[in-house]
Amino acid sequence: MPFPKRNVKPESLGQRPGTGPGAQDVPPAVWDDLDAVTNSMLAGTLRQLADVLKNATDIFEDLDSELQGVACRSEKLMERILNVEDKVLGLDARAVKIPLTTLDAVAKLHEHHHNDYMVQTELFQPQTRPECVKTIHENAHKNLRKVLRTCDKYRNDGRPSSRLYSTGPVFADIKPVDNSDEWEEYK
Repeated sequence: MPFPKRNVKPESLGQRPGTGPGAQDVPPAVWDDLDAVTNSMLAGTLRQLADVLKNATDIFEDLDSELQGVACRSEKLMERILNVEDKVLGLDARAVKIPLTTLDAVAKLHEHHHNDYMVQTELFQPQTRPECVKTIHENAHKNLRKVLRTCDKYRNDGRPSSRLYSTGPVFADIKPVDNSDEWEEYK
């Protein structure tokens, strides 16, 4: 599944004040008022529109930089085409002598034609990534142990999540607490 490049926040407009991250305590009686609910929804909608505008600006900036790159590459390509055209116009096919040889003479040749064209490498570098993809890569560098420890509060069996995660060498030094059949299904 492809990852989303950009997210629009806040995701839930109908969330009660005081339940989201960084929220302040609001008495429940305030939320029961219809005006408070509509004002909260309207404010959330305006925040979403502001985030959509920020994402649109980011998209157009990425598009502008990519189009500038295409224009620069097109100019270089046009220069190369004009250089080749000048060289071709300067050639005279009648002036070039074609040597007459036999297959035996060609078979004895050790130096054949080779191309001096350099293959371009490292085309996809971190500097060429869009800003939204850079943010995703930076968020992916978080410590896996910390992420799994935050999942522990949602577990009911009291076992740490890092003990159940056994993919790769990250937690290779961790051994199971008990050798129950329940552990086998997580290997």
